[in-house]
Amino acid sequence: KYQKKNIKKFLELINYLPIVFPDYIFYLKPHPVENLSFWKENIIYKENLKIVNPENSSSLIKFCDLVIQTRCTTSIESLINSTKNINFIPVKNDHGFGKFVDKISDNAKNKFEVINLINKLIKYKKNNLKKSNILNSRVLFKNNIPSSERMTSVLSKLSKKIKQQHSYQSLAYMRFSLLIHETYIQLKSIIYNFISNYKNINEYKFPIMKKFTLKEKMIRYSKIYKNKKKIKITKLGKRFWLFESL
Repeated sequence: KYQKKNIKKFLELINYLPIVFPDYIFYLKPHPVENLSFWKENIIYKENLKIVNPENSSSLIKFCDLVIQTRCTTSIESLINSTKNINFIPVKNDHGFGKFVDKISDNAKNKFEVINLINKLIKYKKNNLKKSNILNSRVLFKNNIPSSERMTSVLSKLSKKIKQQHSYQSLAYMRFSLLIHETYIQLKSIIYNFISNYKNINEYKFPIMKKFTLKEKMIRYSKIYKNKKKIKITKLGKRFWLFESL
């Protein structure tokens, strides 16, 4: 019931905003599990409203001025990328992650509040440090160094250990361990899909990629983030890859 009420309100908002803001371009990115045809059939065509379906939201968030979501993880991505975000919550519902999103977002309960926030946030250029601190307090490394840097440091140390301890043996061990783990997960998924009508989350959240697809993505993101280093890609498991700087 919550999802049906929420999507109805969200659809109403999507069709309303392009009319109120004719000079802005609105991009609608459906969730991976949503039926794309639903949106095509229900949105009112406008030149400044476009449906996009990239594999992830990161590139969109990085280059847009504002994100409007409804208690979604894109709120976190927006904050990390210093992109303003509005949390549209037209239907009351108590769930754990949603409450956290409320704390790090600018919240709106109806389309009129959304309009007011758009006018306010587009003009307001400074980042909200209070919201950033709330997010930082939730991640693993709670200090002045960003968690991304700390995680990179940990992974860097692990990669050095792999090189020191006969890399071929280490990689072979990792491949073998992953094979056992992935076989176990696959069996669980088969049983789960047999008794449930829900789509396995791994299939849309973590799609199985081919090497050439990853290479294309690495080239694209290297251009975006101006990274000139060449990357070697090695497949270790079904969804597990090793990236090494050359």
